[in-house]
Amino acid sequence: SDSNDGDGRIDAGETIHLAVELMNRWGMAEDIAVTLEAKAGVVGPDPYVTIDLGTVDYGDLGPFGTADNGLTYDEDGVIVGVDRPFVFTVVEDCPNDHLIPFVLTIRYRNALEPDDPTVYEQVDLFSYPVMRGRDLPSVISEDLTLTSQDYWLVTGPTLIEPGTTVTVGP
Repeated sequence: SDSNDGDGRIDAGETIHLAVELMNRWGMAEDIAVTLEAKAGVVGPDPYVTIDLGTVDYGDLGPFGTADNGLTYDEDGVIVGVDRPFVFTVVEDCPNDHLIPFVLTIRYRNALEPDDPTVYEQVDLFSYPVMRGRDLPSVISEDLTLTSQDYWLVTGPTLIEPGTTVTVGP
């Protein structure tokens, strides 16, 4: 999302557009619908995550083929976005290092047997960590106040330039 900080991590308070690539290791599949949920087993939904767009249609997919939900690339072949993303939002007060437990459910029909009414289902589990912090700059050249509203992450050496004041609040 444009309101995110762009550091490549999922942070508390951010809205994420997620791409998922599928690989078919079965026969011809059709009417593929994929659903994303954030829930911890039988406990229920993850209280720190809201799924804003949780189902994406992938269409049909042949054996050993791959499909994604609309990855977009720049002229150098670098992924820069996704056209049909799963969208979720992490609440502002999500704890640091919280693991979002995702459940990805893939439903499809057997395209080789048109009379087969069965809807097949595969469930995959994965997780992503959430950061609730801000990186302390490696060079601090302007006055800076560190407040308790954020967790401050020291990711390496930090230089405080002469004449610069860093205030650490309670």
